[in-house]
Amino acid sequence: MSALLRNIIRFVLFILVQVYIFNKVPPVHQFVKPYIYFLFILWLPFNMGRAAQMSICAAPTSPGCLSSPGVKDKDRLEAAYDDAAGVTAEFNKNVLAVLNSQLGADFDLDAFEHVARYDEEAERMDIRLRSLADQEVRLAGLELEIRFDAGEEMRTEISTKFTRERIAAAYDGAGLELRGWFTDVAGDYALSLATPA
Repeated sequence: MSALLRNIIRFVLFILVQVYIFNKVPPVHQFVKPYIYFLFILWLPFNMGRAAQMSICAAPTSPGCLSSPGVKDKDRLEAAYDDAAGVTAEFNKNVLAVLNSQLGADFDLDAFEHVARYDEEAERMDIRLRSLADQEVRLAGLELEIRFDAGEEMRTEISTKFTRERIAAAYDGAGLELRGWFTDVAGDYALSLATPA
């Protein structure tokens, strides 16, 4: 499957989440809508630096607040994203079920397995679905057929982890200045405040 096709599928999934989930939970949707696009840009699958992604989102005059998961031990992260009870695997495969119900796709959920691994260099969890066999899937709503080879993986999520230094550098590259950094006691999660530099 080409990178362009993968990115198109990711974008369609993003829009489905917006339309079919957030718009169905009033009054939450009125608060989420402006920010969901910000989240998508931060999770862009394209080869674009984090600073460039953040600059797309940066408001010209107002301060911004960003919640960031901290860098943790690889084994701890992988256990959380691939739990023994299979909750995250089921959640991940639900992406295919949504495509089936909303776009008339014919994904066989049992023909894919959940894959979660920590990329230490990029400091992020990389979540994928791996095809267990050679197969072709049709998305009738998009008039699209996709071929998956056995072992081929489709990325469904990236969950980047951040240090204070990494956030500060990303803000700096986007023309912002880190003004505040607040964490929980363990340092697992942070809330950062930035303003235009």
